[in-house]
Amino acid sequence: MKKFFEGEKFLANGREKDVFVVPKSSDRPAEVVISHFKENKEGTDREAKARYYLTKILHYLFPENIPDVYFSSKKTLITEKVDTGRLHQRFHELKAKGEKNEETAVEWQECKGLAESMADMARNRVYGSSFNNDLLDLGVSFDFAFGNFGVDDKNNIKYVDSFDPWSLDPKNELCRGYNLEKLTKVIESLPNDRGGILNANFSSRRKERAKRYLVELEKLFIEEAEGRKNSSAGIK
Repeated sequence: MKKFFEGEKFLANGREKDVFVVPKSSDRPAEVVISHFKENKEGTDREAKARYYLTKILHYLFPENIPDVYFSSKKTLITEKVDTGRLHQRFHELKAKGEKNEETAVEWQECKGLAESMADMARNRVYGSSFNNDLLDLGVSFDFAFGNFGVDDKNNIKYVDSFDPWSLDPKNELCRGYNLEKLTKVIESLPNDRGGILNANFSSRRKERAKRYLVELEKLFIEEAEGRKNSSAGIK
């Protein structure tokens, strides 16, 4: 795998991607996280753009829970580096060493047990109940496997997995990874000055950006849906 930046340091891996942290430098004032999608999980350029717009909107609405996104392509995703808590960090360190590593096998089992308990609590709304419910209400799908989130020292869920802008249903029809009507209403209901329903620091500038990103996101969904229909019908 070709690295995007020099100095990438391993952070985590999963079924869909390998994740690295890139240290700050003279032209990069803060650490960033770079995710390299595995070959069989690479999407299309259209999907990558849509993922960028959806993640930006969700970050604006949930800045304490969802890291900012800086770049998205079908092979790579670059996001803000956030504190996910020591348990989450150690979970990935031990996972990378493997369950059969004699030096860390006992610690791995203990860590995995704690991680599974925390994931269950997140699914059952012990952690981040408002965040979980708000995401579900907006039609956004997420996976609370522990590798996908951590909990910071203020008890905020830090969801670090990527969001899918769309997916295929059992009938092989394209479905949005968001509820367009509800997302539109939430953004429109936010005041133009500071203050808001989900984000008390939602400024008028971000509101306008969110509205623009949602328009672009929906355009991409329609293009993707039409492209799939034409492909199925044999239309070039």
